[in-house]
Amino acid sequence: MKIWQANIFYSDYLYNIIVIKIRSEQTLAAFLYNNLNCVQNKGNYIFIKETKSTDDYRSYNYYEEFGENGYAKYYDGMYLYSTRKFKDGNRLVSQGRTLREDPIGEISEVYLRKIIEHCQQEDISITLFISPMDNLLLISTLDYDNYINQVREIAAEYNVEFYDFNLIKQQYLNLDKHTCFHDNNHLNASGVNLFNPVLHQVLTSNAEQNYSLFYTTYAEMLANTDPDFYGLYSKDAVTEDGKQITTYHIASNRNNMEYRIIITPNEDEQYWLQDFNTNASFTLPTSEHGICTIIARMKENPEEIIQTMEIGF
Repeated sequence: MKIWQANIFYSDYLYNIIVIKIRSEQTLAAFLYNNLNCVQNKGNYIFIKETKSTDDYRSYNYYEEFGENGYAKYYDGMYLYSTRKFKDGNRLVSQGRTLREDPIGEISEVYLRKIIEHCQQEDISITLFISPMDNLLLISTLDYDNYINQVREIAAEYNVEFYDFNLIKQQYLNLDKHTCFHDNNHLNASGVNLFNPVLHQVLTSNAEQNYSLFYTTYAEMLANTDPDFYGLYSKDAVTEDGKQITTYHIASNRNNMEYRIIITPNEDEQYWLQDFNTNASFTLPTSEHGICTIIARMKENPEEIIQTMEIGF
């Protein structure tokens, strides 16, 4: 299950920034409590030294991976740096928690408010922002705008600035899905190199200058992006007669896109699931695995293929 929460980020020139990320629900309360603890101990160098001297922080917990798809560095399983690219074959995400109701979550909201309130009490400048994620993940939440609106309301209540870099206009930050992401919610080195200068520009400019750089809603952003689809998101279920099935949904920015879907099972013959049709969902037995080939075109322009993607499932 996924839940949306806040991280604290410090840098030499940006004072104190809250970054909205995705974390597992199990670590939610502890993670946000630790962030609040870090803010409360800012400048307490004895606390910082003791924290960084713990076994969990020492360098031997870091490890590296090398492969055909590039290099990645991790700390206890957490991604730190990568030159890897989010390949088409991996563009399948399991649909976790949707954002249609209570998108932030009660515990997350409590600690987000605590962090903001403590910073304001201590006269610490604070800005809320959401770092870029792949559209596959955002579309899988079903109502990302609902989440944005809740964060926006909290930011307005405390009179702090809030920027969602998933809404930034492409002429200011154009992150290619094939080259700029490590996975569905992390930029790789190429993406970071594009994002950091824009982040610095926004966080060192005033709000009036910044807001013209962003769309108001995620729906508006998708509508102003060239027709595209980003992969599949899935959800498992059990039928009334006890069969385990998985429903797959094509994550697209257009309702009038048509898809040809071809299934190549690992242990069976290839078959066509559907010819060009606007239907964007299909169901398979959970036990079936292989390659799903999706060919997309616009309904009003059938001669032009927008994209072909082969996704492992």
